[in-house]
Amino acid sequence: MEKFARIVVGYHGCRRRFADAVLLGKVSIAEWHKSQNTYDWLGEGIYFWAHSPARALRWASSQFRSRAGVLGAVIQLGACFDLLDEQITGLLATSYQEFQEDLCCTNSPPSRKCEPP
Repeated sequence: MEKFARIVVGYHGCRRRFADAVLLGKVSIAEWHKSQNTYDWLGEGIYFWAHSPARALRWASSQFRSRAGVLGAVIQLGACFDLLDEQITGLLATSYQEFQEDLCCTNSPPSRKCEPP
């Protein structure tokens, strides 16, 4: 499969006013502010819910109440860690084992031999 062939439809929960401004061409994608919260479990960036406008609206409603809105976007994933791709999930299992072994060795006191699980 081509490296950049994966396309998804994503939904971004936001304030309705922001969604309207984007749709009317008053705000460009370059002007979007990246989320940089300590609780952003995938790091800083702009978050989208794949194939789930209802989930994006639920999140936006919890943040902005009656001012909630949702933007939909067609997103070309490109080179990414796509957990819906079986080749990637196969790498995850191997990478986790290697990470666990490295972590064990890193956290071992110098006098103790590391025994990976």
